[in-house]
Amino acid sequence: MSDVRQAGDADGADEQRFPPVIEAGVVSLALAISGVIYLTSSLPSEPPIAPAIGLLAASALTVVLNAVALVRAQGFAWQKFFLVFRWTLLGYGLVAGLLMFVFIHNDLPTRLLSLLVATLAIGAIDIPMILSFSVARFAEDEDEGDAEG
Repeated sequence: MSDVRQAGDADGADEQRFPPVIEAGVVSLALAISGVIYLTSSLPSEPPIAPAIGLLAASALTVVLNAVALVRAQGFAWQKFFLVFRWTLLGYGLVAGLLMFVFIHNDLPTRLLSLLVATLAIGAIDIPMILSFSVARFAEDEDEGDAEG
């Protein structure tokens, strides 16, 4: 894959520029995970949740802005993106569901439970978006060839 990018850079051809989806996704995950670490660091007592809510809101905003930037990208292999997104969303949705079951089964306080469930939801959307973008950004020429043939 790196050979393709290097060849395009060496020829001076205009390489398709996409938004920094992976970088923004990692920032979003770091914010969400920081909130979870803050919450769980003081268990079994219940910490003040304002910092965790702020981190979660920043993470959710980053995911939304990331999705908006991606939707505005032109020349993107959307068919490949949604193929990968659908299956990774299913996988991460199952993992998130199992983790929610564990949280509910362990009788976490409602405020902590709601924040952890929201964090799982953000992760279950963010990670498939990162993986799908990683596949689709290199598949654009392949999709155009399929359309012609």
